[in-house]
Amino acid sequence: MRSDGKALKIIYSSVYGGKKERWVSADAIEEVTIDPIEETVIKRIEDYMYGLHTNYWKINTKWTGGGECRGFAQQLYSKLFGVDHITGYGYRNYTAANFPGSHEVGRLFDFDRYDLEGVKNLFANAKPGAFVQMGRRNSTNKAGTAPGPHSAIVHHVDSDGVWFYEANAGGTGMITHKKYTWDDLARSNRGFTIYLPNNYA
Repeated sequence: MRSDGKALKIIYSSVYGGKKERWVSADAIEEVTIDPIEETVIKRIEDYMYGLHTNYWKINTKWTGGGECRGFAQQLYSKLFGVDHITGYGYRNYTAANFPGSHEVGRLFDFDRYDLEGVKNLFANAKPGAFVQMGRRNSTNKAGTAPGPHSAIVHHVDSDGVWFYEANAGGTGMITHKKYTWDDLARSNRGFTIYLPNNYA
């Protein structure tokens, strides 16, 4: 990072390789301290995301591990933290039935689609690698008895929303890394539960 007094030149690595640079106003910079454990978890997630271990988890490829979105999130969560799979569905598909070695850090059910503050406050408890179980507003489960379930892994949370690492979000089976704003999350979902391992490391 280099400064000319009024602006800062930031040099950063592109996720696709190489370096990029950008000049920004010095007043626009906010210093953020990242917990070293969270930073390590993000790095481990990105190793999978960009195919540094294997292309099995790589973004923009089809998930072939079975279980659609839940299978992807279960297996990745277990790999990241060495805990058992989160399994089963609870209340209206907003929760998991079993989560050995993990605990619930927050839930928000049957909220208004304009409750952006509620969604934002919920995800303030989410750390990188968190397992999120959610029920959709505009789809149902196969039996038609509850909101359609979706599972995802949190990459990180910023001031505008959440970045999910997930599979089959659009029904195509693709593995994606996508940002959802607070508005996106509130409009698309009717309930969330966030889980983290008991020994977050």
